[in-house]
Amino acid sequence: MKQPKKLTMKQKKFLTKREYDCSLYSLIKEYKTSYIFLNKKTNEKLRLEK
Repeated sequence: MKQPKKLTMKQKKFLTKREYDCSLYSLIKEYKTSYIFLNKKTNEKLRLEK
């Protein structure tokens, strides 16, 4: 698995807009149509469409 990266401001707003706590998530991968985030507490992956 890739090393999770810190979120950019754009990604933080993206998560906040969808009512996720951006402090709990790191970015794993960004695709043209979606993001894959990692929850730091539970180690679960979250895939959201852009």
